[in-house]
Amino acid sequence: MKSATTRTSRLLALAMLTLAAALLVSGCRGTAPATTTPDTAATPPAGSDAGAGSETTGTTASGEPAAVGQPAPDFTVTDVDGNVRSLKDYKGKILVVDFWATYCKPCVKKLREYESIYQANKSNNVDFLALSSDTSDDVIKGWREETSVTIPLARMDDATREAFFGPVQFVTIPQVRIVDRKGVIRYSFGPDDEVAAVENAIKALIAEQK
Repeated sequence: MKSATTRTSRLLALAMLTLAAALLVSGCRGTAPATTTPDTAATPPAGSDAGAGSETTGTTASGEPAAVGQPAPDFTVTDVDGNVRSLKDYKGKILVVDFWATYCKPCVKKLREYESIYQANKSNNVDFLALSSDTSDDVIKGWREETSVTIPLARMDDATREAFFGPVQFVTIPQVRIVDRKGVIRYSFGPDDEVAAVENAIKALIAEQK
């Protein structure tokens, strides 16, 4: 009896380790308030452009999902410095929206790498906005003080999360959406995609205007 119990305990421990490893590989989870619809997760696709994308990325005014190649969902957030930022503010620019959190190590690593891309492409009318799943501006500010990141940072509120992902409780992060100068979602990247892929997508959009 004791042997069977020990064997069961070992199997449970192995299962937990396997689950933890799977979460580490697939990315972190941004937690939404409990008032949202439970038991639903946004599963990110591999990076895709407008020609290949069919992945749902947001919600249109009619309530239908907005896919890659369709207009980006509207949003309005206030960044940690008190500046109001809306989709309309980026008209005529390429906008890279990064979904992240301070507690997500892959997110933090990528955001630091995006900083150099952000600085290198300001003259090309490329802007970044990093929307965090953290629940406090102070936490985000504290993280920023320890880094050299200057990309605008804001918390992803309920309305913005639902605009991009629908009524989900958990959003897998990091994720990126790239919106072109006309306000159309052109690229979508998930946790497994490399920073280089995001940079190449930006270069492709810049080249379209040359």
